[in-house]
Amino acid sequence: MLDEDELQALADDIRDLGQLQPIVLDSSGRILDGRNRLRACELAEVEPEYITYSGTNPSAYTLSVNLRRRSLSHGPGPVIAAHGG
Repeated sequence: MLDEDELQALADDIRDLGQLQPIVLDSSGRILDGRNRLRACELAEVEPEYITYSGTNPSAYTLSVNLRRRSLSHGPGPVIAAHGG
């Protein structure tokens, strides 16, 4: 989970640009990806957008997207973001 300052920055971004990535739910409505986005949408008073995961292995999906995100936060991701992609 993001710390308070990071969460507020995400909320500000969502308020300014909209929610660019949907929150991913499993077939039971549990969040697979996007807990921070949901909280940021609440802070920004923006109606969150959702999609439902349609694959067969929600656990593997969750692990994959979170591992990828972590590797980007320590690798080229921040550099790419700082220079506009």
